[in-house]
Amino acid sequence: MAVLLAVNARDYPAGTQTTPVAAIPAGIETVRIGLSREAWPDTGGDVISAMVDLSLDGGVTWRSDFFGFTTAGGNLIGRSGAPVLISWTQMPIPESANANRQARARVTLTVPLRTAVTIEGF
Repeated sequence: MAVLLAVNARDYPAGTQTTPVAAIPAGIETVRIGLSREAWPDTGGDVISAMVDLSLDGGVTWRSDFFGFTTAGGNLIGRSGAPVLISWTQMPIPESANANRQARARVTLTVPLRTAVTIEGF
């Protein structure tokens, strides 16, 4: 597993933030995005949406919303009974031999909250 992009945790206002672009090396077949769950407020609804855009041509063109997820705030408890500290989703990506692939994330918050964003490839 390779960390392609790590944006440190900080407080974000409500609205949409776009991460810097991450290069995806040749040989990477799957990309995943994770958001740290740091005191996300329980609003009774969704508080965050993360969408990954994918470029196969070095950033000239982008496939918007290639994959992503939306999730509610509050405490999330895993099957083991322990709190879930990071919400993840992943997707196979095309053209594993292509060294010109790039990814970026757009994170939309419905309320101010604290999070970190990580994009990994494997």
